[in-house]
Amino acid sequence: MTTMIAAVAVVAVVLVAGAFVILNNDDDGTKNAAIASQLQIRGNANDDYTIDGKDLDIVNDVIAGTKTLAEYPLADVNNDGVVNDADVSLLKDLIDRKDGTTVYVVCLDRNGDSTTVQVTYPLRNVVPYGTNMQLPTLYANGGQYVVGYFVSSYDTAEASISSTAMNLKGSQRSISDTAWSNFTALDASISGGLGAILVDYSGIAQITEKRMGDLNDAGIPMICYASADATAEITTVLTLGFLFGGECETMGVKYAQTAWNLIKEINDKLKDVKDEDKTSYICCTMYIYICGASSTSTAACWPLRSPPPPHPPAV
Repeated sequence: MTTMIAAVAVVAVVLVAGAFVILNNDDDGTKNAAIASQLQIRGNANDDYTIDGKDLDIVNDVIAGTKTLAEYPLADVNNDGVVNDADVSLLKDLIDRKDGTTVYVVCLDRNGDSTTVQVTYPLRNVVPYGTNMQLPTLYANGGQYVVGYFVSSYDTAEASISSTAMNLKGSQRSISDTAWSNFTALDASISGGLGAILVDYSGIAQITEKRMGDLNDAGIPMICYASADATAEITTVLTLGFLFGGECETMGVKYAQTAWNLIKEINDKLKDVKDEDKTSYICCTMYIYICGASSTSTAACWPLRSPPPPHPPAV
């Protein structure tokens, strides 16, 4: 059932994304080579969809001087600016999917710039904010690890959220002071605290400077992606799947693989369609979504291209 839900969700995503994505990975000719979303984890040195021995080879080559950190920035596994034996040790733990390993996640900060945050593998006890982050969490089968949520908008789609998760009494568009107090109280009530707050960048205004200070003081990492964007959503599912581990990682890879295979098929169908045979349209909806001025669909299909919302940074 989980697989079927993910497959249906993928179709909705790729119909938006398929018009413009360039597949840019350098894997072999397997089906997984269609995955263009990069796993946003330091240690994913070859910038593909997983962490494995290929990444270790690159890290060792950087240490040996036959490759450079400038060419492979994710070879800096522990984000200290150098590549050495400490990176090798940490990467081996990541390859082994060792419980308790510190993972350095590449994501967005409050300003939409690239940042790296630390979480513990496997990621547990998360609170998502924003429908466009909550649903990708569930696509990766992460509902079982959600301990709180600010709002539930789609009862059927969100049915996999743990029945013990706390409703923090937020709303679709805002986090009230009361809801934020409920959030901080939830963190204090959990042994070891929350694993992370997961934020859709389109709702970042709710994470004010003061609230960011609260997160820092409590040691709660914020993992933020522009997950309302179609292709960024694929990357979000892939990355969260890895962080949750186990069957969630398998689901995240399958989600991304299915999406990019469909995107490739759509691109193949569209490549011979002449511009004069394409249809222009005007559609009004919320500003960041499918037909919005900043959406990837509009950037792909409309002659007056607007920049899309921030994507997960290419590091």
